[in-house]
Amino acid sequence: MTTYHLGRRKRPDGGLYRPRQLLLIVALVAVLVFGGAFLNQRLGGGALALSRPFWSARDLSASAWLGFTSLFANKNKLTLENQALRSELELARAQLQERDLLIQDNTWLRGVLGRTKVSSTRQIARVLVGWQSNPSDIINLDLGRDNAAPVPQIGENVLSGGNIWLGQVAEVYSKTSKVRLLSLGGQITPAVLGQDRVPVRLTGRGGGNFVAMLPRGVSVVVGDLALVSGVDRDWIVAVVGSVQFDNTGTEQKIFLRQPVRATSLKYVELANN
Repeated sequence: MTTYHLGRRKRPDGGLYRPRQLLLIVALVAVLVFGGAFLNQRLGGGALALSRPFWSARDLSASAWLGFTSLFANKNKLTLENQALRSELELARAQLQERDLLIQDNTWLRGVLGRTKVSSTRQIARVLVGWQSNPSDIINLDLGRDNAAPVPQIGENVLSGGNIWLGQVAEVYSKTSKVRLLSLGGQITPAVLGQDRVPVRLTGRGGGNFVAMLPRGVSVVVGDLALVSGVDRDWIVAVVGSVQFDNTGTEQKIFLRQPVRATSLKYVELANN
């Protein structure tokens, strides 16, 4: 019958190490690795020479481990920094686009009010604030049947800055009018997108936001404009804010927003074309 000894290892001479012997060997190695300097003071240079190979092995292992962990830490850090820089760049591009549109809006409004030589025959309306009973993406204007000439018409376009299409007049009252914004939830607006003028259907999501679906192969980048052709120029409807690829891999979902917040505007323009 063969007898197996658990927890024991064979010596070079074929015998077995006893647990006590293993503990003594481990303790000796630990003393040589970590206590060489102490032994050198007590026993002379021989202890230092004996422990030097163990120290070298220990330092080499520690250096290799530190280098390995540092490589992954630096890679993760660079990845996070790259993602943060991309987000900041996209945000900066969107903010720059909005700033340029606001500057254009301000310049046009000054011309309408007679502060520059620019003139316009389109009618100007003031946006009324504090109408909390209205649903999202509805604004009210201070022009109606009894205080405007010409009188606002249902379906008349509402613009900002001369070329940003916000929505259309939905109802006309005695002294006010109600405007339904294009971003109203569920409303569909046909448009073209980007420099290639790709046909797209914008679906209102509320809060000045839109969503659209396009094939994956169509090139779309943050900052692209969604346009609708007017009689004399293109009207800006929305700006691309982000792009998300569909799980099927065949489509991409485009998230857009109005270039300006209609509820924050003081004045808008009524235009029949």
